[in-house]
Amino acid sequence: MQKENYETSDLWISAFILCSGGNLVSTYRQDGRVICVFCDREECERLEREYLTGKAKVMAKEFVDAFRGVKGLIYRFTKENINETRKERQRVHELP
Repeated sequence: MQKENYETSDLWISAFILCSGGNLVSTYRQDGRVICVFCDREECERLEREYLTGKAKVMAKEFVDAFRGVKGLIYRFTKENINETRKERQRVHELP
């Protein structure tokens, strides 16, 4: 049986799940936010509870590296969307 995915737009929780061994399977944009999708919803929800209740323990450098990685994904995703929008505008202006 395949496990359900876990989704969050919270950058900090995403970073914590990543540095705790979570598997980021995809990202997508919704209402101007980037959503990170992880596999194993149950495990991710457990990790989220640990994080939110202050019981989480990870290596600081691993957390910072994971945060930077997620932030980089969001930046690239946003930059790609901006470039696509610009290309689309150029195509509209090129029409006779």
